Amino acid sequence: MIDINTLIYCELDLEYPREKFIEEIDQILIPDSKLIETGHDDKAIMGPLRDINKAWGIITDAEHLDPKSRVSWYVNSLIFSETDNVRFNEISKGGSIVARNNLLDKGNWQYKSEYENLEITKFIKKLPFSEIIHARLLCLDAGRLVLIHNDGLEKSLTKNLLASQGYISITLNVSSGGSPLYFGKMHDYYRCFSTQASSYIFNDYHVHGVPRVSGRRRQLRISGRPTNEFFKLLKLETIIRD
Repeated sequence: MIDINTLIYCELDLEYPREKFIEEIDQILIPDSKLIETGHDDKAIMGPLRDINKAWGIITDAEHLDPKSRVSWYVNSLIFSETDNVRFNEISKGGSIVARNNLLDKGNWQYKSEYENLEITKFIKKLPFSEIIHARLLCLDAGRLVLIHNDGLEKSLTKNLLASQGYISITLNVSSGGSPLYFGKMHDYYRCFSTQASSYIFNDYHVHGVPRVSGRRRQLRISGRPTNEFFKLLKLETIIRD
């Protein structure tokens, strides 16, 4: 059995209708999306994240320090939480990782009715998960980038929370925009890895970023509790562990 607590990355043997997904993303999901900043605080930008960026060399130091570089993803969610917590209910509609990580086992996640008939939704529902707690679109338009970061600015996110509770996150790399995802181990982040695989597991507790893209980058991120069938999809020769 794979220990998901130590699993950072692994490619998946998973096929999906790429052109249909692009059509639905561009025509339906992106027009409803919101523009968000990659989470950072100034101390992190001036300190350890700047050092990591210099080590990886995926963008210039000037780009890293430019406040305009923090504007990054267009984000939308295919699901939302019917929790009684008003704040989490609202931010879950936009695909918030804060809502995702705070509502483990208690989010009462539902698919948005307006996206119920999308091929993307139908595909996600068939994935080998016993529970799905996150299903969102992240899109970069040409000329944008994502600064190196990890998804861990709030107290609930400062440890490897999803994995320790039995959840994983997968990415459907519908279109890369011409740039790979770069990532490093949280405890050895000066060593850099990259991927442009069409689908993969990635643990967003670990540091990652995307240099400036030349075309539209379309990503679907799904987090859930995997069934035994899920592990048959892993391309074991591609595993990277902490």
